Amino acid sequence: MNLDCTECDLAYLAGMLDGEGTFSIQRTKNNVYCPRMNVGNTDKAALEWLKSKFDGHLRPADVPKEPHHKQVWVLQWRVLEMLELIPKLLLFLHIKKKQAEIVLEYISHFSMCITRANIRTQEQLDHRIALFNEMRALNHRGVSV
Repeated sequence: MNLDCTECDLAYLAGMLDGEGTFSIQRTKNNVYCPRMNVGNTDKAALEWLKSKFDGHLRPADVPKEPHHKQVWVLQWRVLEMLELIPKLLLFLHIKKKQAEIVLEYISHFSMCITRANIRTQEQLDHRIALFNEMRALNHRGVSV
């Protein structure tokens, strides 16, 4: 990863992630759990600049539903990139710091996307599910209870 960046660059990325980004753990139909870190925006140039500083994969999101809607672009990082990047961002994250810490803990314990077959103990399975549920609660939309 090309982390030729300044603290100001890290703070900018943290602000983008706090405002326009997502930290999550996704569960597929096959019970595969995958940590995610991405930021979306209609300003492709801003995301290309972030990519030049922090690597990642830039792709278009879904096709706009209405002709007057702009194309949304998503910059997403792979697990090993997150493992290197998140610790550097924690100082600058405010709104989504807890979600970033959960993703980092998940990656540290389970490294890649993990299927149930790769879980060796019930304790590992329980820990994975607990992190998934904690993240799900933090990212829940709507009124807080």
